[in-house]
Amino acid sequence: MKSILFLLAIIFTSGQLCLAQKQIKTFTNSQEIDEKRYEGVKGSPYIFEDWKSAILVDENDSIYTDVKLNFNGYESDFEVLNGDKFISLDDRQFKSVNVSSEHGQYIFEKNLHQKFKNKFLLVVYKGAKISCFLDYSVGLTENKINGNMGATTITKRFKYDPMHYFIINGELQSMRLTKGKLTNILKDKKSINSFIKKNKLKIANSFDLAKVLKYYETKLL
Repeated sequence: MKSILFLLAIIFTSGQLCLAQKQIKTFTNSQEIDEKRYEGVKGSPYIFEDWKSAILVDENDSIYTDVKLNFNGYESDFEVLNGDKFISLDDRQFKSVNVSSEHGQYIFEKNLHQKFKNKFLLVVYKGAKISCFLDYSVGLTENKINGNMGATTITKRFKYDPMHYFIINGELQSMRLTKGKLTNILKDKKSINSFIKKNKLKIANSFDLAKVLKYYETKLL
């Protein structure tokens, strides 16, 4: 009996070591990041205010749980908290990232359309006839201020510049979203505006936009 228990303990320990080695191998292929690279730049390039717990699925369908990360829209990649440092995730090895937040689940996927096959996009809504994805893009602006004695001060600031992609009945459309543009592509301005107003929704919020698209697909299409 003791021999059997000892053997089971060895098997379990070996399995844990293999998993740990696999995780270490996966994440050490990524590049360590300089935490001070944005000193002096106003604003933030990140989608979340702090590190979030995520579930990652790699190309072999292996699952990695409780990974602390954030998405950098300026660099267009995920950054993973690794001890007291953080690294840029080698996203070539992964196909989906599910991030938990106080507002709900943020699901990022690749291969959503041939136009952006290897790019991670946030899945806003995925239905049978209509889908919507968000490219969380952040730019960098510079503002020059001329001071006394000819001195010039340059202020740098991150600027949120999202791009939404809609696939309606197989046709891809892209836009920098406004309520007017949304009602134009959905082609039912009165009903959509009424639904948004009645439910006090903000289409800039991905979860609210998902509610609008679900309503449109189930009630109006």
